[in-house]
Amino acid sequence: MTVEAQNADLPGDVDCDGTVTATDALLVMRWAMHIFTLSEQGTINGDLNGDGLVNATDAVLIMRIVLG
Repeated sequence: MTVEAQNADLPGDVDCDGTVTATDALLVMRWAMHIFTLSEQGTINGDLNGDGLVNATDAVLIMRIVLG
């Protein structure tokens, strides 16, 4: 399942390509391990639980979106 949007404000779309995919979850995990840098918009889109952090919890929530 792929979720598409017309703008960059799509929750879970950390690579800002207009879709939420497993790649977004992977990028969040890499961010959490400090081996990848997200853009400012990517960090906004990546904070799915609204706690002000982008971490493994957000990656799990992104996978839930992807898997339906």
